[in-house]
Amino acid sequence: MLGLDEFTMDAVGRSNLAISMGKGFRITFANGWAVSVQFGPGNYCNNKYVLGWPDTKRDTMDVFRHAGENGSPNAEIAIIGPGGGFHRPRGWTDDVLGYVAPDEILKWMRYAARQK
Repeated sequence: MLGLDEFTMDAVGRSNLAISMGKGFRITFANGWAVSVQFGPGNYCNNKYVLGWPDTKRDTMDVFRHAGENGSPNAEIAIIGPGGGFHRPRGWTDDVLGYVAPDEILKWMRYAARQK
């Protein structure tokens, strides 16, 4: 999982899209809320151990790129508030939610976009 500073650099006050190490992305809405969608090695998704991660001798960025280019049927998501901290919606037991299908990712994006 990436550090919060990577999600908050452009998060407050403007919409933004950013790629996260070639294995996911962050979308920030005009309200300053952001959703991180990660589907690469080390994330809670089908690619968690892709290409033998983390024990592979391959270059880390090559493994990340492979995961990003080949996709995944699910992803790890996080919701980040305008102040930069993780937001844990009711029912979540951690700062991230793993193995989330695309339709449910859209649901959480709508949730973040509607926050005041």
